[in-house]
Amino acid sequence: MKKYNKLIDSLDYNEYLLALEYYHKECIGLLEEGIIDNLKGNIKKKYEFIKQVATIGKQKIEDIITLFKDSRVYKFFSAIGFSFKKLYSMLKVGYKNYSKLQHIIAEYVANTKVAKWTEDQIRKLDKYLQNHPVARKMAGPVISAILIYIWLNMAFSGDFVADFDFTDIINSAMGKFSLGDIFTGPEGIKLLTLFFIGAGLGLSFPWPGEQSYQLVTGVIISLKRMIRK
Repeated sequence: MKKYNKLIDSLDYNEYLLALEYYHKECIGLLEEGIIDNLKGNIKKKYEFIKQVATIGKQKIEDIITLFKDSRVYKFFSAIGFSFKKLYSMLKVGYKNYSKLQHIIAEYVANTKVAKWTEDQIRKLDKYLQNHPVARKMAGPVISAILIYIWLNMAFSGDFVADFDFTDIINSAMGKFSLGDIFTGPEGIKLLTLFFIGAGLGLSFPWPGEQSYQLVTGVIISLKRMIRK
């Protein structure tokens, strides 16, 4: 099964690189006539997605190509199914569950009187979340949606989200990430501190639709910051 999954991943990545090559050649006038019209299936979907992001993002073509060639960018695009419609749906899920999670943690803090977050306190919180009737249902795609929601929403603030690794988002989408994992490490503790002070993140849901300019721009900005790191 692992070999099969690797084969699928390899095929999907090669299709992505081919679609990216077609878009690049089209932009610089080196693409043979008729190739785009004959694209089908996954390659066509990836090509249209790349073109959509690049067009709305209004970046230099060479910058876009360099950015999109990074394997982490591919992994992110793959996680959202090369679809901003799916990403928008995930953001709505993330927004809804972020509010629930904030309330649950605030409740925990009120009951335990936590003054400072340490690794030991995080382990206790993790155990609490695993047994909470609402939090324990937040697994896999829900956690991934929360991470993506926070990541994109904070992209404009220049805060710790610039250090986010897509591995967390990908792993949570595959069910390999727990809520407690979100809060490990120095950046996790920082996030937890912001949860502790209530609405410290000031997160909102600013995008009116799946084709929103702000959404695409936010993705481009976030990806650039991640790559620079």
